Amino acid sequence: MEVLVNSILTIVPFLVVIAIVVTFHEFGHYFAARLCNLPVSVFSIGFGQPLWKKTDRNGTEWRLSPILIGGYVKIPNLLTLPGPKNSFVDNAKVAGTEIPVRKKFIAVAGGPLASFILAIIVFALVITFQGFVKEPLVVKSIHNLPASDFELQPDDEILAINEEPINTLYDLYIFGNQSDPADTFYYKVRRFEEVREVTGPYPTPPIIDNINLASPAEAAGLRIGDVVLSVDGKEVGSGSDLAREVADSKGRLMDLVVFRDNQEISINLAGEFQDIPIGNGEFEKRVLIGIGLGLALEPDTYTPGPLDALWYGALRTLSVVISTLQAIPKLITNEISSCNIQGPIGIAKFSGAAANQGPIVFILFIGVLSAAIGVANLLPIPVLDGGHLVFYFYEMISGKEANGKFKYYTYVIGLGLIICLFAFTIYNDLTC
Repeated sequence: MEVLVNSILTIVPFLVVIAIVVTFHEFGHYFAARLCNLPVSVFSIGFGQPLWKKTDRNGTEWRLSPILIGGYVKIPNLLTLPGPKNSFVDNAKVAGTEIPVRKKFIAVAGGPLASFILAIIVFALVITFQGFVKEPLVVKSIHNLPASDFELQPDDEILAINEEPINTLYDLYIFGNQSDPADTFYYKVRRFEEVREVTGPYPTPPIIDNINLASPAEAAGLRIGDVVLSVDGKEVGSGSDLAREVADSKGRLMDLVVFRDNQEISINLAGEFQDIPIGNGEFEKRVLIGIGLGLALEPDTYTPGPLDALWYGALRTLSVVISTLQAIPKLITNEISSCNIQGPIGIAKFSGAAANQGPIVFILFIGVLSAAIGVANLLPIPVLDGGHLVFYFYEMISGKEANGKFKYYTYVIGLGLIICLFAFTIYNDLTC
């Protein structure tokens, strides 16, 4: 019974994620084609024999098929190659009229563009819900810590700590990372228009602020809000202490004692070697347990306006795009582990883990996956959207189509590469 429940809790979120991401991507193709006055005969989510279909007044047959690993949009007289994503092939005419290459380019580019738009919208909605941190910093709440007899209170505006000016969230993190957790911390605050000095917590204790999906921390049962007290009997007072102990473990089993609900709990887990971006397109292998650390206090926030939220969403999407592009050549040269490539089983596992952590994490996962799929589809591999865009770009620059036989063989090779990659991701999902 437990296996059945766990399977449902994994499969259902996976189907929801794929349905949303694929539908948005394919609708981008559909919308772009209709924008160019190109008729669309089929809009399918999934592959295989349709489970449901309906034809609208424009002649488009909308389908829902059982193999939910992609979808396609079919334009009359354009060859659609089956694969993880829809592909458009040129050398086509509609109603006896040759389709201008710019229209074909727009129809193909519409899918990846829609994937990026979905990511931007998702990240914008999340930051609208979570809010931007107010600066100067105002205390919203103080987390439950082992030593919590502080005079600092909610609604206090932080001006300085131990005479060090604190103006931004960045200032608070820097101060905490450079301070000794054993010190006493005096906060200069503004409370009810009066400036006073009060005692407060060490700003950056080893308190868990987020847990990575399908990580050792999640599997071991660590929770957001846990404060790590010790690792293998060694006291840890700061995030850097914890990071050092995890790194020194080199992946062996560790005994963590955490403070949760006013009691100490022992949790055993082992870190994993992971490839972490360190800037300039470089990666570094580190032993991690899959957590992010936060502050002893939660700062107050404000709701951003639509333009600020969308700008944040665009920057967050760009960050995913850049990190994905930086990882691809490292994967090809084996500088980072190929286990970073996930297939449908891996995506299903992450979907279930995201859903288990709550709606915000689940929605964020959809945004990250959509942005990654947008990048993947733009790779210059025939059969993928990016491969077709390369041919269309060549045609627009040269004024003539690429050699038909050359295109045919590149499509065959491209399809073979995609099939091999798909099989490799399945292997990774089962062995990594």
